[in-house]
Amino acid sequence: MNREQIAAIQNVTLDYLFELGNKAVVSVGKLLALKNQWTCTTFADMFELVQKSLSSKEHRDRLSLQDNFAERMTERVLA
Repeated sequence: MNREQIAAIQNVTLDYLFELGNKAVVSVGKLLALKNQWTCTTFADMFELVQKSLSSKEHRDRLSLQDNFAERMTERVLA
């Protein structure tokens, strides 16, 4: 193999590696966006639970709210 062939092979290899790296960065960005969305939704649900718990007079109602929240969290984690 001559120098031009070696340079061409190296160029193709580097192009492939940069393309693969770019895809990895895009995938990580999408994963972080999904994690951020999940976190925001979870905090919103927790805030709603606290608001309902504070407005509830009955202890049973508070436990029911916590059970419902736990069920939703379990579903979200398993999804």
